[in-house]
Amino acid sequence: SAVAVAGFTGLRDYSIEADVYVYVGASASSYTGLVVYADSSKKEFYKLRADLDASNRINLSNLKSNPSTFAPYFNKDFTVAQNPGLFPTVSSWHKMKVEVRTTSADSITIWTYFDGTLIANNPVKDTARMTSGQFGLYSFKQGATGLAAYFDNIVVKTLPGTSSAIFSEDFETGTASSQWGAYYRQPGTSLAEDSLKAVPMAQAPAALAGGGNYVGWLQDLDGTYTGSAVAVAGFTGLRDYSIE
Repeated sequence: SAVAVAGFTGLRDYSIEADVYVYVGASASSYTGLVVYADSSKKEFYKLRADLDASNRINLSNLKSNPSTFAPYFNKDFTVAQNPGLFPTVSSWHKMKVEVRTTSADSITIWTYFDGTLIANNPVKDTARMTSGQFGLYSFKQGATGLAAYFDNIVVKTLPGTSSAIFSEDFETGTASSQWGAYYRQPGTSLAEDSLKAVPMAQAPAALAGGGNYVGWLQDLDGTYTGSAVAVAGFTGLRDYSIE
């Protein structure tokens, strides 16, 4: 399989849609589709894939599988019989879309669409797996060279009514989130100039009331950028948000 992802692992409550070239009746299990809530550090994501060979279905499943059966732990089929006239009978371009919303501390709800139509037997729910993650594209073919997958007009949006934070940090684990990066790079090496760190609250000039045991610390120790240090998170395509 081949998977391309963007965004960051704290993202939640969003949709991804794209024009996807869907293979019908291709040999050796040839799938194309979309990915949501991906996190490579956990080796997990959800994928919506067009599996229109002998299986004749659109499938929504997670990555990790049962080592005894090799089946994904979460697996939902949307069949041609359940969706008469919706799925193609020849290989062609089609619009695929996934909406995913985190509904509790360990639960999510997913809606899937094909050519602008909500697929029958949606939405579906899952628990105790992933509650946030990156979005992406998916390609699979059983074989040494994989599948040439094609995508266009990819759009990712926050879901209407979304009020949950796309990122938060209170440093109480004693370590700054791995999602933090450095804006500045060292001349000649391109290594990160300064990094955000979690330090004991006692290190701050004064304790923050209700701030817990740790606080974030950022400083340009070597003066490379004339005293400026900048820590950033998220990705460059983010827009229309607030930070507090």
